[in-house]
Amino acid sequence: MKKFLKKATLFVACVAAINLIINICTFYPVQDDRYEVRYDYLKDNLNNYNTLFFGTSRTIRHIVPSVFDSINKANGITTKGFNLGTPANKLFETYYQYDAFLRDYSKMKERPVKYVFLELNPMDVLEFQNISSRKASYWFDANYAGHLVSYLKDGAAVKRGYFNYFYAFLIHYFGFNYLDNPLQETSKDANVWLGENHDGYVDYDDEIKLVTDLKQKKKLQEFRARFEEDTTKLIKARINAEKEYAETSAAKYNAEHLKMMKDIIEKSKQYGIEVKFIIQPRLASYREIHAIKKQLPGYIIDVADPNKHKELWEVKNAFDKSHMNKKGSTIFTALLSRDFLEMENHKAK
Repeated sequence: MKKFLKKATLFVACVAAINLIINICTFYPVQDDRYEVRYDYLKDNLNNYNTLFFGTSRTIRHIVPSVFDSINKANGITTKGFNLGTPANKLFETYYQYDAFLRDYSKMKERPVKYVFLELNPMDVLEFQNISSRKASYWFDANYAGHLVSYLKDGAAVKRGYFNYFYAFLIHYFGFNYLDNPLQETSKDANVWLGENHDGYVDYDDEIKLVTDLKQKKKLQEFRARFEEDTTKLIKARINAEKEYAETSAAKYNAEHLKMMKDIIEKSKQYGIEVKFIIQPRLASYREIHAIKKQLPGYIIDVADPNKHKELWEVKNAFDKSHMNKKGSTIFTALLSRDFLEMENHKAK
């Protein structure tokens, strides 16, 4: 028995050592099928676009490139947008996705991208049930683990869920992410994620209409039904946001997050890319990003204040508590374009 345990231990140690070496040497592409299908399409058609949007489900559900482009064109600025927002993204995962794009972009002969918009929100905890998923660990390498440690030291609220990243970190370096999953099949609904206009924008109503997976369709319909049964959570969220926006003293800004944002801005300039950060409506809290906003004037577009944009928080423009419907998204995108044009016109002067 002892010999068997020794051999088993040695075998596990050898596999772990091999995995560690491979994972240290590997920069992983984004491992999220909803992102991958759109990113592959973008790479094949990159010359058709000069504007990219990265972020969470709020980005993919709220920013309509066709609306953004048409308003900008009418005001003398040409944008051709593509939406790469990814449901369930953590903040640092969004930044990693942009890093991965820049790595690919640096090798391209043609570099048409002029504008990039990144969603701005606080870094969130990792839920325990998601620890073992590839999405939880592909991006969480030593660099981003270091960012998270510094982020927490700089005053972010420490919650129990943050410690789940430690396990994701171990999976990243000792796991088998470098192997293709033989059980994973290309979804027959993959093209749904390109959107009806093939610009990456997909609102919930479109997804319900287009998806053929009945289980997924039913799940989304249940989301909507639960919200319709009780819309008070959205009203309470709006009241909380109104209070936070009305506060005169914002929380101390997070120095690590600010450093990351400045690094993104400088890296982007090397490729002739102008970066803007977007504050979305329907966040749980705005205190931390209000403080960041004051540090980077000219780089942050805030279209979330319910005191100014109450329509973005209204039930009639909502799909659920956290997301707008198509009407709300169209209003939001028009406001985003307005603020972007103001920034560009101010810069021109």
